[in-house]
Formats: sequence, C-alpha cells, structure tokens
Amino acid sequence: SEDEFLLDDSYLSKRFLKYLKTRGFSEPQWVANEYGLRGALTGAHAHRLLFPLTIEGTLYGWSGRAIAPATIRYKAYPTGSQVRSLVYNLDQAASGGETLVIAEGPVDALKLDVLGRPRLRAIGILGVHLTPGRRDLVARLAERFERVCVLLDADALSVALRLKAELGFLGHVQLGSLPEGTKDPGELSTLE
Repeated sequence: SEDEFLLDDSYLSKRFLKYLKTRGFSEPQWVANEYGLRGALTGAHAHRLLFPLTIEGTLYGWSGRAIAPATIRYKAYPTGSQVRSLVYNLDQAASGGETLVIAEGPVDALKLDVLGRPRLRAIGILGVHLTPGRRDLVARLAERFERVCVLLDADALSVALRLKAELGFLGHVQLGSLPEGTKDPGELSTLE
C-alpha cells in the first residue's frame, strides 16, 4: 500500500532502523535490505516495522511490529484465515541448512536467522499455534534440514513441548533452550 515504504537512509526510515539497533542488530540497514523490511508511519500499520510474509517470492501479507507504545504489539495483514496459513521468513529459510529453528514472532526469527546463517535458518509462526496451513509449510521446509528445533520464549515451555509433539511426525525435532535470564530469542546476541 502507499502507507508503507522501504527502509533506506531517509529521515522517515531512521526510527525504524534505530528500533532494529536497539533490538541488537548491529547492521540494521543490511538487515532491512536483506530481509525486505519496511516501515509505515500512517494507515492501519502506523508506527510499525513490517515483516513480509512471502511464499516463493510472492507477497501474501505483512506482520507489523509496533516500534512505539501500542496496545497491540503485532498486527498482521491481511487479517483472517489467509494470514493463519503463513509463516515469517519462509523464503529465506528455503535455502536449507543444518537446523531449522521455529520461533514465535518475526523479531525472534529474524534475530536467530541473522545470527545463525547459513547453517541455521529460522522462521516465525506468528504466535504459538501451528495451524494446518503453517504445519504444511513447516513440514515441506523441514525436508531441507537435518534437524528442526522449537525455540520459543522462556515462559512458553508447555507450548514449546506441545509444538514439538505436533511436529513429531518429522522425526528430527528438538526442543531448544535459552540462556539463563534470557526471556526470548530476540534478546540473543550470539548463538553459542
């Protein structure tokens, strides 16, 4: 839409790039370019960093993360059933590797993907529920990896165990853990 724009070195982009920097991305412009991130200052996604939801290069929607105080931290577009069948970072992860990490949100998946590539790739399932559409995408993607790891927020152990069980048919699913004192993968600065 006309409300969103590519992140570049313009004045409009500065606050979005600054947000990425505060989330621990040392090269926010490179991250924005590499992952096709956008920003919006007006419209339904005003003051949100937009993460593209693509399948084989076709854009199906966005997940928007508020970068200013907001009642709702994440908003997806489109709303409804279509977005429930999408995952974040599918196309980037499609190159395969050793480990596919399943995270909750786009910032978590982005951080894991940036830190782990090329051996580790990450996707965000946009919440904690694996809808049938998402399960199918994950299953097809998992074929390109030696193992799959579920790594959710520290306070979501029971949900992570449920997701691991739901993906048990893949045969190579592990449960990841965060370092002591880390609440979510988006806080990581290294994958050691």
